[in-house]
Order: sequence, then C-alpha cells, then structure tokens
Amino acid sequence: MTDGNERLDELEVLGRHVADAIVEYGEVRLISHNDADGLSAAGIMCNALYRRGILFHTTIVSQFNESTLELINKTKTPGCAVILCDMGSSQVELTSKVDNAIIIDHHKPTGELEAPHFNPHLAGIDGASLLSASGGAYMVARQMGDNTDLAGLALVGATGDKQVMESANRFILDEALENNVVSVKKGLLMGDAPIGELLEYSIDPYLDITGDRDKIKEFLDETGFEGRLSGMPGDELRRLVSIIVLKLAKQGSSQAAGSLVGDALTLNSEVIPNVYDFVDVLNACGKSEKAGIGIDVCMRNKGAVDEAVAITRENQRVIIDSIRKAEQQVKSAQVCCA
Repeated sequence: MTDGNERLDELEVLGRHVADAIVEYGEVRLISHNDADGLSAAGIMCNALYRRGILFHTTIVSQFNESTLELINKTKTPGCAVILCDMGSSQVELTSKVDNAIIIDHHKPTGELEAPHFNPHLAGIDGASLLSASGGAYMVARQMGDNTDLAGLALVGATGDKQVMESANRFILDEALENNVVSVKKGLLMGDAPIGELLEYSIDPYLDITGDRDKIKEFLDETGFEGRLSGMPGDELRRLVSIIVLKLAKQGSSQAAGSLVGDALTLNSEVIPNVYDFVDVLNACGKSEKAGIGIDVCMRNKGAVDEAVAITRENQRVIIDSIRKAEQQVKSAQVCCA
C-alpha cells in the first residue's frame, strides 16, 4: 500500500469517527464560514443530517470569535451537538468552550482538541491545497449514509478555495466520476451564460470590456459570437479562448491566461450545473448576508436559483464598479505624475 493510500485510509477513519459522533445526537447546531467552501460544507452536512432525520439549525458567520460563541450558547438546545465547519481547528481556546463540539475543518490545527475532529492535516494531508472543509464534510457525510451524490458540493468548495485535484480531492473527484455525479471535459474555466452576459459579469478573468455593455456589443458584432458558452461549437470556443488570451496578455495578465483552460466540471446532481457559477453564487450569498439562499441551492431547491443568481449579479456589479473606479484612480494618478 502506498503512502498516499495510507493517508486516505486515515481520512476514512477520521470521517467514520466524526460521523459516529454526529449520529449519536438527535439535534445539531451547525455553524460554518460564509465563503463558497464554508457554505458548501454546511450544505453537505445539512443534506446528510436531513437524510438521517437529525434536527438541525444552521448559521453562517464571517469568522469564529467570542460573538460566535455567545450566539451558539444563546441559541443551542441543551445537550445538542455543535458542528463547526471550516473553523475551529486553529481556535482551540474558543473551541474548547463549546459543549459537545464536533469539528470539520481544513485549517492547520494549533493545538490538541478533545472533541471529535476531522482535519486532513491529522492524516498528513495539506488542507490548504488538497482537501477543503467541504471535502472534509463529504468524507464525514459518506460515513453517515448513501451520500456519494454530494461529492459535487465538495468539489464546489475545493474550486472556491482554488485547490488542486490531487490526493484527497482526486479521491473525491474519482468517486464523483464513477457515480456520474460530475462530468469533466476540457473547456473554459468560467461560468455558463449567454456570451454577452458572461462577458458583462466576468471577474475571473477580468477583461477590458467587463461591465461595459457598449464595448461588449461591439466585441460581439465584430467576432460574431452568440449563444451560451456551453453550446458553442469546438472551433468557436477555441477562437474565443484565443481572443481572451490575447486580451489578457495585452493587459499584462499572462498568469490568468494560463489558467483559463482546463478540466471543466459539470455537476450532474445539482440545480446549478456549472461549478464556477455555483462558486460565485455561494460567495455572493455568503458575503451579502443571504446565506440561507445559498444553503437552499445546496439542498437542491430549484425555486431558490433565480434569487441566488440575482444576488450574484448584483454582487458582481458592485465588485466590477469598484475595480473600474480603482482603474480610473490609477490612470488619474499616472497623468498627475507624468
């Protein structure tokens, strides 16, 4: 058995230990972080708890601090478990004050915890790049029942944290592929939308026409691109990639151009199939204090998708406006200094 397989076996043991601890409770207070990884981790646990018939109350927070501890103590039922997702490993002093705590995290632990604790670092796996909190939640959830269909959410979290599909993440991806939970094909590592809309709201990569409808219309008229990205014929997609790469090179963003094409994931079991769209939705909902909408999407509530997308578009508008204002300030400063 290779060293890598031994570490994955250790992850399985950790996942089983934490899962066994969770199912001992009839009620859970779930606290998680407000980014894409934290929300997808919470989404995985909400699905797993619901399927086991365990009552749960979920709150998404921006950080784990004394105010979070006060919130937990004020709102939890006596004797219930408190699951901390995407937090807790590096805040041992705070975590030790939580009764019946169960931790699912990927940040490097800073001390010993008596509570049931899933963390890839405990198995010698780097949580910064090889397993996210949502990946940890998935490793626990798969020990709580038939939850392999939730692997797509784990990959959303890994994508949101810009992790690589190696080691533990590769194990999850392979399991997802084997069960047809996801599909993979070479393509643009961007969201899926009509090309004009995609260019209007594109932040990663950010282009010289992003957010400018007039410039986008001119670009589309000149190039003839139309339809959704996912429906583009291969030759058209390659032409679009070439043009975007040239634009990024002219902007001095060669690093962004190099990461533009790769293995694009389609989530076959989720209400938002494109993994980058899903990441954007969860980040926007979390940062806009509409985390409940993000959790609804993770729990496959189709009725929440339109509102989630609207929240995302508004969040993207705000970010793009900030970028454009910053660009104008830089240009003004350059003119003043010239």
